Amino acid sequence: MRIARGGGVIVALAVAVGAGGLILFLYTAAPPAWPALLFLLVPLTALFFFRDPEREPDRSIAPGTALAPADGRVLVFDREEGAWTVQIYLTLFDVHVVRLPLAAQVESCRRSGRGYRSARTPAARANHRLSCVCSGSAGVFEVDLVAGLMARRIVPYLAPGESAERGGRLGLIRFGSRVECRLPAGYRPLCQPGDRIRAGRTPLAEPAADPSEA
Repeated sequence: MRIARGGGVIVALAVAVGAGGLILFLYTAAPPAWPALLFLLVPLTALFFFRDPEREPDRSIAPGTALAPADGRVLVFDREEGAWTVQIYLTLFDVHVVRLPLAAQVESCRRSGRGYRSARTPAARANHRLSCVCSGSAGVFEVDLVAGLMARRIVPYLAPGESAERGGRLGLIRFGSRVECRLPAGYRPLCQPGDRIRAGRTPLAEPAADPSEA
């Protein structure tokens, strides 16, 4: 299993805590031994949360189609200032590696906000975030990695000037969080609020044939 970059230290600490607790219990406690299994949950939980599965876009999806940047549930898909913006809520059970929806180069990354409110509420718009402005053949778009109640650290994988293909890894948000993506002009949504989506796999939006549809 691949571990997400930025999560290795936590996984190592969880393994150490779990192994130490298990050894201590087995050498100091009397049967039954079933509580020893609880110590195994610590590293297993860390491994599960920081998993980073390989994702390859389906070849049947058109190259210009934007893919979901994160695993989770669509909260909002709304039009703002001429472009569509999607908000995605990630639970503790979702993969927290964020990906590029389209092949692009990162033009800038800026941190802003100070709050750590629940990522599923409108108040999360003021939360700490890392905003990545990207540009490619499809146009300019922005992906924001937003902290939540338990998410206190955002780990970028790409620096300004670096590029990646569609579905390439952009960064990691530790624990429950949210991702916001402002699509390039001329795109129309393929998902709606309430849909479950998967980063690098689910078609999120496509170029509109008719400008009035965008």
